Amino acid sequence: MVILDDKGRLFGKVSILDIGAALVILLVIFGIFFYPSTSGSVAQVGVQTKPVEVDVLIRGLSVRDPRV
Repeated sequence: MVILDDKGRLFGKVSILDIGAALVILLVIFGIFFYPSTSGSVAQVGVQTKPVEVDVLIRGLSVRDPRV
């Protein structure tokens, strides 16, 4: 049995490109969760955060009785 066939599949089942894509995805996930950035972007250093209030309008919500 050939390890790599003429279509680039290992043992005739899995493509080398699929393995490479899965490896890249795993490395990105690993990098996000195990090496997170300590701060935001460089432009946000030293900026104080302020609370934000948001009003939301929902179509079909009754003004008299919001539970309906």
